[in-house]
Amino acid sequence: MASGMRAFRALAVKELRLLLRDRHGLAVLFVMPAVFILIMSLALRDAMDLDRRGTLPYLLLDEDRGYFALALGDALALRPALARDDVADEATLLARLRAGAAPFALRIAPGLSQRIAAAGQAPLVQLYLSPTAPGQARLLFAAEVRGALAAVQAEYLLEDQMGVPHEEALALRAQTDPARLNLTQTFVGAEAAAVAQPNAVQQSVPAWLVFAMFFVVLPLATSVLTEREQGTVQRLALLNLGPAQLLAGKLPAYYLLNLLQFALMLAVGAYLVPALGGQPLALGHSPLGLWLIATALSFAAISFGLLVAVAARSAVQATTLGGVANLLFGAIGGVMVPKLVMPPAMAAASVLSPMSWALEGCWDILLRGGGVRDVLPEAAALAAFGLVSFTIAARLLPRTEA
Repeated sequence: MASGMRAFRALAVKELRLLLRDRHGLAVLFVMPAVFILIMSLALRDAMDLDRRGTLPYLLLDEDRGYFALALGDALALRPALARDDVADEATLLARLRAGAAPFALRIAPGLSQRIAAAGQAPLVQLYLSPTAPGQARLLFAAEVRGALAAVQAEYLLEDQMGVPHEEALALRAQTDPARLNLTQTFVGAEAAAVAQPNAVQQSVPAWLVFAMFFVVLPLATSVLTEREQGTVQRLALLNLGPAQLLAGKLPAYYLLNLLQFALMLAVGAYLVPALGGQPLALGHSPLGLWLIATALSFAAISFGLLVAVAARSAVQATTLGGVANLLFGAIGGVMVPKLVMPPAMAAASVLSPMSWALEGCWDILLRGGGVRDVLPEAAALAAFGLVSFTIAARLLPRTEA
């Protein structure tokens, strides 16, 4: 047992030395994400806008159930920019909003119909906003709701109260100014997350950080293939270390590398981006939550990198397999294109990407003001993905070395 532990420590130290010698691999892991973060954060500073050809998904809670509340729901349904999903109570609304089911929610409080009929009192309508929603999207959603409210209120006043014919009422209704309708807007999240305005850096830093950590496959492939060429695995097998132990010996060095990567990229977003004229990244209130999601993400990335490295027969093959897989994970996982602007089918498919799980975990801390409990689902999913990848890699290792 003692000799096995000494062999494992020696293997981990050897791996750390090899990693430090791979200057090109280290440059890719640190310089690439830093450059992406700087470029995308600055380039998207004023361009985080919703594609107007798409739709804004939102949750609707109707607690009034009166005539005008139903009329408002019908008016909202006629707006092509909105996609509605009804909920039964406020607790469900808040839970689904925090879980990322939609970036917006609308609550129609009891008494809306009486307020509109009173003609002069502000309607009882409350907007709930996720801090992950871009500012332009929030403005568009609020404008759509105000427009629907103005239409319902103006139609009642013009047709029912003033007896204006329907055709003339339509013309007059179009002149109603929706901006006069003051709606209550509430961010869902911690106070700091509610105060901080979503910006390009909050999309770019977590996204490209997650993407870069999965590129640990490059130095891992170099390490595994070098050992294969030199017969290192066969010699280490004489120390009675199994395939799982041999691969586990690579975890400590690359885990430390990933943690350093994670910390430095957050520092780039928090300090370097604003120094160059961009908006700063708020780091949330849960360092332990950040560490947990970083650890789960690192284990998933390293294990997947080990799987690719073990399965590949050459450095070119490992680079191709790892690069293509990471690009696919990033494309569907919300790294390259924010999930909010994806079509609904594409946004639903993003749950297939481990990068999407990691990105949501980072947002739980950085945007939604969450803590350890909030990142547990994403951390568990990443850990399970890592465990499956590591197990398959350990089973493949003896066959590839034969």
